[in-house]
Amino acid sequence: MSETTVTEALADHFRRTWGMVRQAVQNFPEEGWRTSQEPRMLPARIGYHILVSAERYTWPWPADQFTSERRRFGLNWEAAQPYELPDTEAMLGHLDTMEAETLEWLRTEGDAELLASPPTFPWTGNCALGQALYLLRHLQHHLAELNVELRRRGLPAAEWK
Repeated sequence: MSETTVTEALADHFRRTWGMVRQAVQNFPEEGWRTSQEPRMLPARIGYHILVSAERYTWPWPADQFTSERRRFGLNWEAAQPYELPDTEAMLGHLDTMEAETLEWLRTEGDAELLASPPTFPWTGNCALGQALYLLRHLQHHLAELNVELRRRGLPAAEWK
């Protein structure tokens, strides 16, 4: 039996989570993507926040270099108007990019660095592994919000993977 590394195990769960986020986004009709009875539960806003968070927590440089000029996703996810947020098609493209970047970040770190290197963002734990787990929990939290909004609308939630 071959040994599985921590990095491979994490990558597997990130792939599953990204797949579920992708399915949740696909389950929203475009005309409902930028609307909600509750402004905080606007699917486009939640989805955009997922992208911003993934970009932030896989940032390979010091935290002070995470500036608006260097960020791909420069909108303030809380203040942006619904029409400014990506539509579902753009969101799906961005999800593909962020999934690939997340997996590349894990691969680049590898087991030894995940356990030894300090996190870029200290509130995420005491090593890069803590930061990876923080991001995974963060993604799952917002995936749950998307699923709640889907169910509230009578639409199917993402299937568990």
